Amino acid sequence: MKQIRQQKGQVVVEYVLLLTIAVSLAMIVVSQLIKRDADDPSNSGAMIQKWQQMQEAIGKDEQK
Repeated sequence: MKQIRQQKGQVVVEYVLLLTIAVSLAMIVVSQLIKRDADDPSNSGAMIQKWQQMQEAIGKDEQK
């Protein structure tokens, strides 16, 4: 009986550790995608760069 309780506790600890790792990785990925660099816009994240390109294209208002 005591061994079963210890295994349940180990499962909870492993789950919490895996959850912590997954959340940390997600935070790193998201921060890299949406980071802003006011000094050098080309050093911004991928989503911010695409957003800036879309704004510039709309601002030019080129009609074909």
